[in-house]
Amino acid sequence: MRSDAARPAAAGRLTPALDVLALLAAGAPVPGCARRPEVRVEDAWVRSAERTSLTAGYFTLVNDGRVPLVLASVSCPLAADTRMHTTVRDRGIVSMHEVDHFDVPARSRLRFRPGGNHLMLIDLRTRLLPGASAPLTLRLGDGRTLEATARVRS
Repeated sequence: MRSDAARPAAAGRLTPALDVLALLAAGAPVPGCARRPEVRVEDAWVRSAERTSLTAGYFTLVNDGRVPLVLASVSCPLAADTRMHTTVRDRGIVSMHEVDHFDVPARSRLRFRPGGNHLMLIDLRTRLLPGASAPLTLRLGDGRTLEATARVRS
């Protein structure tokens, strides 16, 4: 007669699942499970420019990290110049102002969207047609760069 104490725990059936849970709890990477970067660009797009030499660009910069960061600049090889702007509404008047950097607190998102923060791509080197893409390089205050591909839309 065998006692329950003599049997191996769960006969090895739960061990792989428990191993994965232990790795996740420790914050370790699990093979086959890609972790999203703490700092990343999402939803990048650029307005089409078929007959003009400038257009606007939009994206969301996600900072899931514990440290604040600074967005120092953005560039696009399809434009001679790329500038960061914000839209200001004052007493019924809407105006754009160039911004030299944006502070991005830890665990937050910086949104570039129509009617708010946005990029101005100036002196385009090519027509931007819907369906095409535009590479963006975001430079952070600590010297890191992030690459993103912006879809061109109407």
